[in-house]
Amino acid sequence: MDFTKLKNCMDMFTKKYSVPGLDCIVYKNHEQLFRYFTGYSDMENGKKMKGDELYLIFSMTKMLTCTAALQLLEQGKYTLSDPISMYLPEVKLADMQKIRLP
Repeated sequence: MDFTKLKNCMDMFTKKYSVPGLDCIVYKNHEQLFRYFTGYSDMENGKKMKGDELYLIFSMTKMLTCTAALQLLEQGKYTLSDPISMYLPEVKLADMQKIRLP
């Protein structure tokens, strides 16, 4: 696979939009196909990225949960019209009511 366009796009973001640094890894079947990092890990001190930086990533659980849910949907494990109580029986037990918004 040729990742030249992705690499060029990452370089463009750091230059054109003043993004301090970018790091991208692409995996397929647990095999790393591509890794590229560009920019600075510390712009104030002119420290370029080395690829061993630690990142503070917030709200990752939403993205991972959504990705897992969409993969299960693709596999036909559920449909979007399934009632929630099929998977969370306590919802049915709570005797929830529909609320109509004006």
